[in-house]
Amino acid sequence: MKKGQTTARSGLCLRAQPKTGAIIGALEYGSQLEVISEETWLKVKTVNGTEGYVLADYVELSNVRPPKNTQSAANNHIITYRPFTSLIQGKPVKIDIAFKPVMIWLEKQLQKHDLSMWVTSSLREPGQPVSEAVVNPASLSNHLVGHAIDMNLFTPSEWFNSNRLERINIIDKAKSRQIPLDDEEKVRRFLYSIVHESKSELGFELRWGGHFAPSDPVHIDDGINVKDNHQYWTMLKKTWPSLVT
Repeated sequence: MKKGQTTARSGLCLRAQPKTGAIIGALEYGSQLEVISEETWLKVKTVNGTEGYVLADYVELSNVRPPKNTQSAANNHIITYRPFTSLIQGKPVKIDIAFKPVMIWLEKQLQKHDLSMWVTSSLREPGQPVSEAVVNPASLSNHLVGHAIDMNLFTPSEWFNSNRLERINIIDKAKSRQIPLDDEEKVRRFLYSIVHESKSELGFELRWGGHFAPSDPVHIDDGINVKDNHQYWTMLKKTWPSLVT
């Protein structure tokens, strides 16, 4: 059965019947849906089980591939991060439990800088193609062990995708105080905090992909693959025992 998520930024009405049916609910931007039938109006089921109809133009559909037993993660240490605010949206954030403090810290930084995040990728299966990748995925990516996310940032009025993020220059913090606090400056300060403040607050340094070569400005990780190669391989084998020898 197909899944979908709403794309109307101002919200979407859930109706009892197509077109003129009574409104039985309101769906936020990015709400996850199970699509029961497809026409001009989609019959859908929300995550809490409510069935109704929404206009198809405002739902992005995706085919969900059932996991193969031979390629599933040994998930005793892989978790789905549950945000404590509505500031982190998008795809489910599947990470190693040791990466959870990073997600909590990032969410607090989003609060501090009045931003929201749309997650496009987290844990990845080795050897699987990556849709919408900005650069070719690294063969020893931190995504493979649940220590990385890809994301866009947004405010009520602006969306910062890879093209927008790549153009942002993280300047000296003292200078940034002299710049008017518009949406781009909020994003600049958020990225600055990742690069320059994470070590003092988390005890280790995070990396922003905008400083990679080639640049990957939607990417955030903790650099475990370069900081401790032995630990990385141990985690990789633990996460994907049937795929990594």
